[in-house]
Formats: sequence, structure tokens, C-alpha cells
Amino acid sequence: MANIATKTWTSTTSSAWTCPPGVTFVYLEGCGGGGGGAGGSQGTSATNTAACGGGGGGAAPYVSMWIQVSPNTVYDVTIGTGGTGGSGSGGGTAGNDGNPTKFTVHGSSDVAVFAGGGGGQVSAILSPSTTVLLAQGGVIAGQALVPGTSTTSVNPHIGCPGAGGFGTNGNAVTNGQVSTAGSSHVIGGYAPGTAGTTGATVVGYFGGGGGGGGGAGPYGAGGNGGNGGSGNNLGTGVAGSVGSNAAANSGAGGGGGGATGNGSSGGGVGAGGGNGGSGQLTIIYFE
Repeated sequence: MANIATKTWTSTTSSAWTCPPGVTFVYLEGCGGGGGGAGGSQGTSATNTAACGGGGGGAAPYVSMWIQVSPNTVYDVTIGTGGTGGSGSGGGTAGNDGNPTKFTVHGSSDVAVFAGGGGGQVSAILSPSTTVLLAQGGVIAGQALVPGTSTTSVNPHIGCPGAGGFGTNGNAVTNGQVSTAGSSHVIGGYAPGTAGTTGATVVGYFGGGGGGGGGAGPYGAGGNGGNGGSGNNLGTGVAGSVGSNAAANSGAGGGGGGATGNGSSGGGVGAGGGNGGSGQLTIIYFE
């Protein structure tokens, strides 16, 4: 009797896989691209408001499943790219969702789709008397999930994605909270992105809020949030720093951009969010 060996084929770039003769079932595991971090808001010349940092991008969920395949058939593997980070224009723009990874019969329909992570969100400039609405981090693309909750089914198995961290609203809002790191992922044990710091207040002109950290992906750490810029009583507020990109093939979220500080001459454009990491796919079969 012939020996049966376990074969593993991993794709980190879009490519094609031909099913070997005699193979009728394969085990797939992988993820789509992580979400991009949101851009930080632009500061103003006001002394009673502060600009908000962007929310971190959400990580893509880990998914695994058994599927039936046809011997000698060519399957296309499309690796989902990470979502691009949002810009810091005006109030900042949301990060883009990560793109799905797909396993498709060549020239035909999708057999399996691995979702991407959701892009980080933005928040308005807030005053001390308003209700605090921070820039929320992304979760799974296309789904309104509460960060930190999980979605699980028997087949396929979906691991809880790391949610992107919140962007802080700066020093002006006393009942606000600081920016937060991204959330961990149940798969892989990688670190979430760290939160950016709030810029310093200078003679009544508040610093910009830090960006939220990107969610940890199943194959890599989340991008760090950018720091908020300092206030400036003698000119334009100091620019915040951009959120970090997540590593390629990590499925992790990009960090949110830091907001610009307020200044006597207004605030410059906020910093952009980091890009999410692309996904990957592994095929395991017996031959």
C-alpha cells in the first residue's frame, strides 16, 4: 500500500494552484487583507475644541474550512490586499476596508472567500459640552460588529478578528478617553498596534488626539497609531504623525493617523492612517 503524505501549499501573492490527481478534498486556512487606519483630523484656531485622531484599522478574521475540489482542475488564488489608510484632510477620512482573499475555479465562480478587516473610522471635533464620539476602530469588513466580540461557526471556523483601537479626542474634552491600542486576535498571538499619544497643550491651544492602534492580525502585529501634534500659540498647530502600515501578509489593521494641534493661525492637515496588511492562503491536502 502506498504511503499517504500531507502536502502544504501557501500563497502570499495571487497565483494559481492545480489540484493533483486523486485529491478530492482540501483544507483551506487564511485571511483577507486588514483594514486601513483612518486619517487624523485637522486642527483649528479654537481654544475650546480639539481635533481627533483616526481609529485604527480592524484585522481580517482567520478562517479555515474543508472544501471539495476536482482533480486536475486549476484554481485561482487571489490574495486580498490591505485597505489603504484614510487621509487627514478636514475632519479626516475613514480607512478603506481590506479586500477579500478568494479561492476560485479558473474562469468560473468563487469556491471560498476570506473576508477582510474593516477600515478605521473618524470622529468630529468635539467641545467639552458635547457627547463624546471617538473615532471607532474597524472590525470585519461589511459587518457591524462590536469590537472585541467573536463570530464563530463550526464549518467554516472564523476566529475573532482584532478590532482597531479608538482615536482620542484630545485634551479639550474632559469626559473623553485617551486613544486605545488595537485588540488582540484569537489566532497567532501577535501584538496589536499601540495607541498614539495626545499632543501637548500650549498656552490654551490644545494638542491633537493620537490615532488608535491597528488590530492584531492572524499572521502579524497591528500598525501603531500616530501621535497627535502639539498646540501652538504663535502660529499653525503642529502636524500629527502618520499611522504605521501593517506588515505584508499579516491580515492586520493599519494604525490611525494623529490629529494636528490647534494654533493661533489654525491647524494644518491631519496625518494619514496606515495601510492594512495583505492576506494569505494555505492549502493542505493528502496525496
